[in-house]
Amino acid sequence: MYDVLVIGNGLIGSAAAKYLSGTDLKVAIAGPLEPTDWASHSGVFASHYDEGRITRMLDPDPLWAELGRRAIHAYLEIERESGLQFFHPGGCLKVAPDTPQFAELHASLEAVRDRLNLTTCEPLRSAELQERFPYFALSGHTGMLESGTAGHISPRALVQAQTRIAQKRGATLVPSHVERLEVNSESVTAWCASGAQIQAERVLVSSGAFTNGVLPTPLDFELQLRIVLFAELDEAEATRLQDMPDLILEFADHPTLRDVYVLPPIRYPDGTNLLKIGGEPLSPRVPSTQDELKAWFRTGECPDEVEPLKDTLLALIPDLRTTTFHTKPCVLTYTPTNRPYLDTVVPKRLFVAAGGCGLSAKSSDAIGNLAAQLTHRGGWEVPEGSLLRPEAFRIPQVSETRAA
Repeated sequence: MYDVLVIGNGLIGSAAAKYLSGTDLKVAIAGPLEPTDWASHSGVFASHYDEGRITRMLDPDPLWAELGRRAIHAYLEIERESGLQFFHPGGCLKVAPDTPQFAELHASLEAVRDRLNLTTCEPLRSAELQERFPYFALSGHTGMLESGTAGHISPRALVQAQTRIAQKRGATLVPSHVERLEVNSESVTAWCASGAQIQAERVLVSSGAFTNGVLPTPLDFELQLRIVLFAELDEAEATRLQDMPDLILEFADHPTLRDVYVLPPIRYPDGTNLLKIGGEPLSPRVPSTQDELKAWFRTGECPDEVEPLKDTLLALIPDLRTTTFHTKPCVLTYTPTNRPYLDTVVPKRLFVAAGGCGLSAKSSDAIGNLAAQLTHRGGWEVPEGSLLRPEAFRIPQVSETRAA
């Protein structure tokens, strides 16, 4: 019998397990290992199987900015305690056309910068963008550059770091996904795909896009299927672009994309240098079943989305020299509130931390911290002036039941 079982060893689950294992609780983490062959894998998948995710404090939404700041402030200690490096502070540039249409966005960024006293952020006009980043074609744009505290993380290495710390603190790792739960008045029993059976007084479910496959009653999520494009670069081109910041680019009138993000060249475990681009489609594809979701991870082909990403990348970096392109599937989990769910499902027994809304990688340590406090103590203290109040993260159905 464990005091707490964390279901899901991804970015949020591994962070929560780390914080829970730092208490006097007996903690277990259940989550599968990364599959070696996606095409034949029949289990669940995770979106942290990668080497690059943008991380930053600056965000037009002040709540997400506060979560990002809390998480980034913890990076150095996580790296020190785990012995693993995952943070690469190359900066992040958020830009949009210099038109009245984006005046509210620019004003929001400046307001968040001032509210959180983000001294590493500076506004840049079109001429300054062209002078500082000559490899980008950003004429007619304006934006904000965050240096030092922004850049990219290896989500794969961050999960490894959080898990390593949790295990050092006494947590038990069960390398299998949970297929079902049974909740009673005294405990919760979890049945794993491996055949293992785990019993715990409390369970925190943090299984990303597969969360509803575990919970007794599904929550209101929208899953969006995304494709990511990688451009492979030779050593000379990777060196030329090595000081490039992460980029988030808003569009005014693109026919299929709302925005794109681009990461600088990253050396992957197989030795290749990959420059990555992804984006938010205007009409995202939504799976209707868990089986359809798994099939997407196994195949993940969508030429209609690949070509706009490729065209955008080559227009953004006109002289880019690439040897080849390839793609990878990804899934994002959205909530109606555009906030992660951090809430109680069954009092004293079952809790949830899921719904990253495309922003959880940079904020995962902070979200995991709040989830750990929720599971351990039933909630968390809110410092004066903080936006991270429990009601901001409620599950709508649960909130309605409380109000009734």
